[in-house]
Amino acid sequence: FDRDGKYKASIGGEGRGQTQFLFPDNVFYRSKTQKYYVYDGDLLRVQEYNRDFMFNRSFPLPLFIEALGISDDDRIFCYSSGTASIKGADKVVYECDWEGKIRNSFCKQARMFSPYAESKGGGILLAGNCIYVITPYEYVIHQYTLDGKAIRSIKGTSRNYVPLSIKPKMPASFEDLNERMAFHATWSHMRQILKIGNMIGIVFAEPGERRVFLDLYDYDLDRMTGDILLPKYIGLGGVYCQGD
Repeated sequence: FDRDGKYKASIGGEGRGQTQFLFPDNVFYRSKTQKYYVYDGDLLRVQEYNRDFMFNRSFPLPLFIEALGISDDDRIFCYSSGTASIKGADKVVYECDWEGKIRNSFCKQARMFSPYAESKGGGILLAGNCIYVITPYEYVIHQYTLDGKAIRSIKGTSRNYVPLSIKPKMPASFEDLNERMAFHATWSHMRQILKIGNMIGIVFAEPGERRVFLDLYDYDLDRMTGDILLPKYIGLGGVYCQGD
């Protein structure tokens, strides 16, 4: 839509073919090339479109993801906050090639992860030739090189963030959805990491999602300001920023 709300164009329709989707779950816009990348969580693939929304190509992904990023030198990075277990991956960042094969993985799953607390959120941010990572389970921001070498990690100190207890009282039954949802409402969830000008924005919710806040850091992970109340925040990607 244009700035007056007039319809301009759309991408795709329902289906399994090219330019079609079953569950379009994530969009990444690469400003350098003015291309859009749309991830489908049911078809496990990414479709590339140009600035006029014309289809260019698609490639598969071998895992479910919540965030996608493509560097200036065409490297593909994916973020997944999914289950960490003996049968599952214990990392949250994956670099894939354009054929969908995993080339590297790094950033361990949060130590506070529990299947009872399984939650979506967090994500990755590519900025300043680095990749920044945060998971839903704890307020810790990680900084890595694009090759997965750790640079720095810091723990957030916002007064409105309530951490998951070190020894939380777990629901009596894993199958009881009401108990699990009540458990989720006892601690804060990291919702989003995004670039705002030359700053890193961290979005997190109060327990029970009553209020949502924004903290701001520089690229060295020094806190600049925070606890900015965000009105009417919806979903996991409720903040979008262009410029500063």
